[in-house]
Amino acid sequence: MEVKEVQPQKRLQPACDAKGENGFPLTIPCERQKVTNLAQHRPLRRFLEAMRTDNQNLCALKGSAVHHLKKDLTVDDKQVVLSCETSSRSNRLRERYECMKKMRFNETQEALARECDLSRIIIELQKRIEDAEASREFEREVHARESFYLLKENECLKEQVRTTEKMLLDASNNYNLEISKLNTRVSDLEDSLVAEGQRAKTREAEQERAIQKLCSNLYTTQGELERYVEKNSELASVNSLLEEMRAESWRDKRECTVWYEVLRRREVFMLLEREAFTELQCIHMQEMNRFWQIKEDSHQAMFCSEAERFLGHIIREAEICDEMKQLMFDNATASIEKETWISLHFSKVQELSRLSEKREALSILLAQYMREVEEIQQGNLGRCCVGRRWMMRQSSTCFINVTVKSRISCVHGRGHFKRRINF
Repeated sequence: MEVKEVQPQKRLQPACDAKGENGFPLTIPCERQKVTNLAQHRPLRRFLEAMRTDNQNLCALKGSAVHHLKKDLTVDDKQVVLSCETSSRSNRLRERYECMKKMRFNETQEALARECDLSRIIIELQKRIEDAEASREFEREVHARESFYLLKENECLKEQVRTTEKMLLDASNNYNLEISKLNTRVSDLEDSLVAEGQRAKTREAEQERAIQKLCSNLYTTQGELERYVEKNSELASVNSLLEEMRAESWRDKRECTVWYEVLRRREVFMLLEREAFTELQCIHMQEMNRFWQIKEDSHQAMFCSEAERFLGHIIREAEICDEMKQLMFDNATASIEKETWISLHFSKVQELSRLSEKREALSILLAQYMREVEEIQQGNLGRCCVGRRWMMRQSSTCFINVTVKSRISCVHGRGHFKRRINF
């Protein structure tokens, strides 16, 4: 609520004490001592009691009672009564003037209070509208930023998927090449082993055929020797030859066993070499898997570092954009506040012009009222007409100046108080 500053009203001097610029009294001073001394007379007492009643009774008494009372009074009493009448009428006029002034002042205060309430309501509505627009704009910016970040994240994920697919294709191609090379080498080794086995089998078959032939030859020679021994006694030489042939066959047999052992050991060696080759192949596969795992980890770490750096750059750019938007928003709010202050200034100027128009209207009404008062007083006041007219004009001008100054000071005080409250 706004505090209304009420200027202290300037008290008007009483009509009997008012003086002009030169120090001369504007009205005839009331002789109070004479009134108090003469108030003991019965006619004066009756006259004063009649003066305290309502205006209608006064108007009724003016015709008859006052006329009869004036007949009963002396010359001095008549002068005192006339002075009392003028003072009472001036007091009534002053009271009416004060009532009218209070009514006008209350009306102006009520109008100013209504205008203040309306301006406060309008300012609150404007503030609420601005806050709603700012919140909507902020939500719109937040949604746009989130959609932008989601699009960027989707693009980054798509790029990651493309790179990973490309890396998987390269790795699968390299793996297929290595597997094809190893398969060719294994097939070559198997072919060589099959060929060696066939050659060993052919050699064993030839050796067996040679051994069988030697055995058959030995058996035939033994039969022939037995026949020769039976037929001929001279077989000592033949026996010696037979022993030599046996020894040769024994040597051949030993040589055959040696070759058989050599072939068997060679076959065992080939099997051991094949097992070692398979073990080496398994070790090679493990090493290759470990190498690809290390390579993928290094690529993934490098990609993560690059992605973090890119995200940090994007976050810094977003913070810079937010700061720029905040500065633009502050500039816009400052311009809006400036426009509101300009509009308030124009409204105050219009209010001052309206108050000046009201002042002119009040001055016109007061002039009319003064003319009416002067017309009424012309019939009642004879000797005091010039002084009272001048006094009323001076009092009206003083009242107009005081009211205008008080209203202008109230308007300026209210505007300064509003600015302080708004700040």
